[in-house]
Amino acid sequence: MQRRLLCALLVFCMIVAGVEPTWASPSRLRVRLFESRQALDSLQILGNSKIVSPLRMHLAGSTQIKVNRDRVEVIPLDLKGRIPNLKHPLVSAPYIIIEPASGPGIRVRTSAEVERVYGGRLHFSVDSSALLVHNEISTSEYVSSVVGSEAPPSCPLEALKAFAVMTIAIVERKKDGELIGDSTREQAYLGKQYATAPVRTAVRTVMNKRWLYGKNSVRPYYHSTCSGGTSSGAAIFGPGAAALKYLRGVKCVYCAGSPFWKDKTSTVSLDSFRALFSDTVPAISGFDEAGRPLQLVGSKSDGSVLRLTGYEAWLKIGRQYGWGLVPGTRYSYSVNGDSVTLKSSGAGHGVGLCQWGAAGLANEGKSFDQILSFYFPGTRIVEKR
Repeated sequence: MQRRLLCALLVFCMIVAGVEPTWASPSRLRVRLFESRQALDSLQILGNSKIVSPLRMHLAGSTQIKVNRDRVEVIPLDLKGRIPNLKHPLVSAPYIIIEPASGPGIRVRTSAEVERVYGGRLHFSVDSSALLVHNEISTSEYVSSVVGSEAPPSCPLEALKAFAVMTIAIVERKKDGELIGDSTREQAYLGKQYATAPVRTAVRTVMNKRWLYGKNSVRPYYHSTCSGGTSSGAAIFGPGAAALKYLRGVKCVYCAGSPFWKDKTSTVSLDSFRALFSDTVPAISGFDEAGRPLQLVGSKSDGSVLRLTGYEAWLKIGRQYGWGLVPGTRYSYSVNGDSVTLKSSGAGHGVGLCQWGAAGLANEGKSFDQILSFYFPGTRIVEKR
C-alpha cells in the first residue's frame, strides 16, 4: 500500500518541450532495483541460477551477493542461511551478471526479508560502497510487472487494460536499454510475480493500441485515489502543464472503495511545522474546483515572503513526515495550541487517472477506452499501423 502513496512522485518532466516519439517501443530496458533504499550492501539469491559474466558458474541453494570494498563477492550459504567458514568467496569481481538457470526467474531476498522474482538478467556492481543492482528485462515483461505492481487489489480486466495503455505510452518515450528506476518516481516495478495471468492478458490485448490526443501521443499521469474528483494539470503542476489540455479535472465517485476515500486527520508539532516552512505557518491562498490548495503564502522571520504551490508544500510535508501523514494533495490545516492538525483525503497528486476510480468504472461495465477518455477528455485509442 505504501508504494501507492508515492505515486505523486511519478516523473513530471518535458511538459511542453520534446519531440513526439515514434511508435516503436524499446525492445529491452534496464531497471535499477531497490531504488528507494538508501544503501544496500548485500542480498540473497535463492534457488538455481547461473553466473554468465565475467565467468560461467552454476549457483544452487542460497547464495549471498555482497560488497567488499570495490568488488562484488559471491558466497554460498549453508542450509540454515549462514555464511560458512570460507577462506575465499566463490567469485570476487568488479561486476557480476546472473541469469535464471531454471524456473520463472531469479528469486531475490534483501536483508529486510523482502523477496521478489525477476526475469531477465541481474547485473551487480558497486557504487559508492553500495551494491548496485540492475535488471535487464524485455519491454513486454517490464510492462506486465508494472501494471500488476500498480493495480489495486482484485482489479478488473478493463482497468488493467487502461493501466497497460498508460504504461506503454510511458515506455514508448524510452530509448532501447535506457536505465529507469523501480519506485513510483517512475513506476512501481516489483518483480515477475506481479505479472499475473489477467495482467498478461490485458497487456497482450492492448500492445498494438496507441493513445492519442489529436495527432500526438498522450503523456499519462495517474494516482491512487482522487476521493471525489481530479484536478487539472495546471492547477497542481503549474502553467507549464496547461499545454496538456486533456489533463482536466473531472468529478469521480468511483474510487469510494479505496482505503484513502475518507478524510484523514493527523497532528504534528507546531515547532516542527514552522521549521519546515522557514519559521512560518503559511496560509492557504485559494483552492481549485476539486478542493486542492493552489498556493501557500507566509511571512518569514527575515521579512521576506514565502510562496509555495499547494503541490510543492505537499511534497515538503511528505518528505519530512512520511507520505502516510497527508496521502493526497487535497489537504488543509489549522493551529491548535502547540500543534498543527492536518486534514486530507485521497492519495497521490490527483491529476489524470484515478486508479481506484478506474477499477470502479470497470466494475460498472466501462471498457478500457471509455475509462481513459473519462479521465483524459478528448483522447482516443487507435490501432498501431
